[in-house]
Amino acid sequence: MNKGVKKFVFKGMIFILPLLIFLGFVEYKLHGIPNGYNKKRVQLERQLDSIDVLVLGSSQALHGINPAWFSCKGFNVANNSQSLFYDTQIALKYLDRMKHLKCVVVTISYFALWNQLSDLPEDWRDSFYYYYWDIKYPGLKMMNAKNYSLIMLYGTQNALQYTAEGFHEDLAKDMNPNGWIRIDTIPNNPQISDESGKERVKFHDKIRHDYRIAENIALLENLISECKKRGVDVAFVTPPVYETYYKYTDPKVILRNNFEIERLCKKYGCKYYDYLNDRRFTFKEFNDNDHLNFIGAMKFSKLINTDVLSPYCIHNL
Repeated sequence: MNKGVKKFVFKGMIFILPLLIFLGFVEYKLHGIPNGYNKKRVQLERQLDSIDVLVLGSSQALHGINPAWFSCKGFNVANNSQSLFYDTQIALKYLDRMKHLKCVVVTISYFALWNQLSDLPEDWRDSFYYYYWDIKYPGLKMMNAKNYSLIMLYGTQNALQYTAEGFHEDLAKDMNPNGWIRIDTIPNNPQISDESGKERVKFHDKIRHDYRIAENIALLENLISECKKRGVDVAFVTPPVYETYYKYTDPKVILRNNFEIERLCKKYGCKYYDYLNDRRFTFKEFNDNDHLNFIGAMKFSKLINTDVLSPYCIHNL
């Protein structure tokens, strides 16, 4: 190597080394930012030996089921857009460490049987599950830098923003120790309307794929079987939606959902509780067309406590 090349390499190293040090520092600090994945995992693992009821599901369960209203110790492991693949894999990951677990509540929303997270615009969440839960979806592309770099996972713009703010961000500051996230009420809520309800159902219908049903049923069968081996029951619950959502749902989809879940229940001795069109839930208890606010969550959680958890909890609320 001649002197000119050595000089060029040396100058390049002088430029690159500080950049690499800075990027390494940012990666390290980003790892300490609480988010909906690492915070929930930490909270769950702290309580594994005392949980009686584990709640699974997507955002409808995340905001709509508050275990504080259970008469026994519950934890809500639901998350935004969480598919049945991650529901089942998280539960299976911890079954043997949850010595007091009596019941797993699996929420089945209108769309749950018909898709995986990779079918959604939020498929980037797959990398969060891989990074923070050590759970890999079979279709996850391992060459994706988001699986290994938090700068790439959060996005460069967000990473720079968190850096400028001194990494003091808490992306899950509203998460309760039991995993539930509260949504406050909105006076004269403009988020609830026929038009927005129709669009919401249209979106959920767009991400439905018939071929996903067999895949999801197999995941549920495996979960039920593993739970039964350990003396743990599984109960299925469909959360309520407001009438502005329900009126646009496809009756054939609802019939198929009911058929598949009831077939599972008959085969394995489970129970199914369907609150989808439960008119006891009123406008003031919804945040939008298909998510309950904290008042609705209190009502729904109390109903689950009474209807679903009677065999497992001493009701003293």
